Amino acid sequence: MGGKCKDLERRKQYEKEYRKKHKEHYDEYFKNYRETHREAERERTLRFYYENTKFRQKLIHNSLIAMLGGKCGKCDSKENLEIDHILGGGIAERRFKFSNSNHMMYRYYLANPKKAKYALQVLCRIHNQEKKILMKEFRGTYEKKWNSYYQHNR
Repeated sequence: MGGKCKDLERRKQYEKEYRKKHKEHYDEYFKNYRETHREAERERTLRFYYENTKFRQKLIHNSLIAMLGGKCGKCDSKENLEIDHILGGGIAERRFKFSNSNHMMYRYYLANPKKAKYALQVLCRIHNQEKKILMKEFRGTYEKKWNSYYQHNR
């Protein structure tokens, strides 16, 4: 078994020296490869990006939830957690301040934890829906309230 390891190390060393010695050949080879496989490389890169976008967004969302305590503010549940604006107006904030993007809003609050702890809370889905019904937080309802809040806290 030790012989294979030494052979592998010798092989790696040999390949490294060979690449140094024939650098022009390798540079030319990879340049030609990139030119002939440009479209396939572009498709592979885009596929990788799109496959991992949802993962990155979920990671940022979960990081924000963890920063805000990681459990429901009312029942201490750790399942089905949602991020809620304490004063309401989350839709209006997202629309006016973050071009209608949750992802941008989450990144902003991760970079500004003091503002996040002032403006956001974590609630389980049941308590978040309950709060929306009690406070009548439906689309368009709190836009005027948010506009006045936003003007004062810029």
